[in-house]
Amino acid sequence: MGTNQSIASTTLEQKQQTPWMMITYCPTKYTNKLYYNPDFHVYTTNESELEELEHPCPPQPVDVTSKQKKWVKERVDNITTDMSIRLPNLVDHLMSACINTQQGTTLNKADKVTILFYWLVSKDIKKLELPPSIDTLSVAFQLRQLKLKRNTYAVVFALLCSFAKIPCVIVRGHVKGGKYEPCDQLSSKHLREWNAVLVDNGWSFVDPFWGVATEHGGQSQSVDWWYLFPRPQDLIFSHFPDVEEWQLLEKPVSKADFEKQAYLKRRFFELQIMSVSEENGQIKTETGSIEIDFGLNPGIDGQSFECVVHRYVVVEHKWKFIDPIRDRDIAYILCLVKDQNQPGNKANPNTSKLLTVEAIFSQRGKYKLEIVGKTETQKFDWIAIYHVNVVDVKDMLREKIDAVIEALTNALASEASLIDLQHAITFTKNTCLQNNPDVNPLYLKALRAHKLELYKDKIPQIDNNVVAQLRSLKNPSPKVVQIMRATLLLLGDNKENVRFWEDMIPKLTSIGTDNVKSRIKAFDIKSASKNLIADVKRELVIDGEEIDILDAINSYHEIAAFAKWLSVVFESHGGIENSNC
Repeated sequence: MGTNQSIASTTLEQKQQTPWMMITYCPTKYTNKLYYNPDFHVYTTNESELEELEHPCPPQPVDVTSKQKKWVKERVDNITTDMSIRLPNLVDHLMSACINTQQGTTLNKADKVTILFYWLVSKDIKKLELPPSIDTLSVAFQLRQLKLKRNTYAVVFALLCSFAKIPCVIVRGHVKGGKYEPCDQLSSKHLREWNAVLVDNGWSFVDPFWGVATEHGGQSQSVDWWYLFPRPQDLIFSHFPDVEEWQLLEKPVSKADFEKQAYLKRRFFELQIMSVSEENGQIKTETGSIEIDFGLNPGIDGQSFECVVHRYVVVEHKWKFIDPIRDRDIAYILCLVKDQNQPGNKANPNTSKLLTVEAIFSQRGKYKLEIVGKTETQKFDWIAIYHVNVVDVKDMLREKIDAVIEALTNALASEASLIDLQHAITFTKNTCLQNNPDVNPLYLKALRAHKLELYKDKIPQIDNNVVAQLRSLKNPSPKVVQIMRATLLLLGDNKENVRFWEDMIPKLTSIGTDNVKSRIKAFDIKSASKNLIADVKRELVIDGEEIDILDAINSYHEIAAFAKWLSVVFESHGGIENSNC
């Protein structure tokens, strides 16, 4: 009797531990074991399980917060995995351990998927000691199969999900991976598998293979969480399912469109870039000039970008790095973030910040642009990759230089305004041509003119009552005396004639053009030498300590306007005298 019960319980356990698999294609060796369901467009080991499932459709976003990721990492890293354990028992162990540490709270399906994802992708398969096993559902067997490349991460992940009672589909399709080049025709070398899981918000994607933690130069890299629940509209730029319904998009993308669309990489979506002007991965130019604009998310601080250029060498059948400074293949390269609110920049309805990538090629040929980006806490990674086919070239750089010269010349015209100067300066900076020998003299002149106009705009109004109040002072504070002396010295008075407060009173009572207000208004900042400015600054010292001009402006009402004027002169003079780029 005992033997019969043992056989019965073993049979029941084996039945319960039989995985339920769903896959978008039918592997040849499993033809007799899988059933095709036309409603779900999958082959499955148990068709009846599909009856109550939601059909594939665009999901609601699944957001796994940094706090949740940290929590999962801490819990799973503390669990020691016995390689001989079977997958069903492993899943139970993982879930139980995580529930216990959560003080009995339940885990939803998204939580379970997150735990399974991290457990699988955080394993360094190459370094694990994995003894041979004949138990196909043991951890050792499945990880060993991965190590020997006899199985895929998508299959192992599907097995884990099956034992966690989470519907999981193995999706086969083409991917734009490491060996892909923009506009390549998809072939068998691009075939791969990933997963779609049915969690609380609907069907969502998971790519455990691309989520695996990698190692570069001996330094451990963290798990790539982006491939846990990526949005279908983002993943479609790199993953193209064989079955259209498993794109999980309202408007599916055709294979032809997938092949020719811009090759946007993960970092593009991590930085939440909002738009891109060039939607095709291959650009053709008959002038040698191209420009690509990316609409940036203004809410992400500390972004920086670079553009790396390669040329395809036909004889060697390989790409060669192009140095924009030394190589003659490229005459001009620009990778610049522009503030759309700044005068002189073209408006963009989608964002206030724009990344502009512009290149002017001087040789015909096939080029590759790799745009990379990062925040302050990241390393550079690809945003997008484009191929540029230069069929002909023109002297586009000369045209750009001439356009900059024209803008600066017009802004320096006598009737030009402060805004005109700002527009021309911004335009020049955005071309990065301010150091060009034809441009630089005009650019420096425009900077000086702009500084001068700003100076005129900042000259403070001096109230007659303030001047009268100063005249009435019999024993002013040392700071008032020194600031007034510095003001008169800057206006051209001799140092011997303004040694004492009594010497300064007549200067304040003068009328007409000799009045201190009139003299400040007529002051030509361009005529002030560096030596004069230095002498005046040396007067602003009491007992070896420099006078804080800002403090004087805020603390001494009677001298505030003069202190502010000195501050404006000091600030403006350096720019007007020494403007450079």
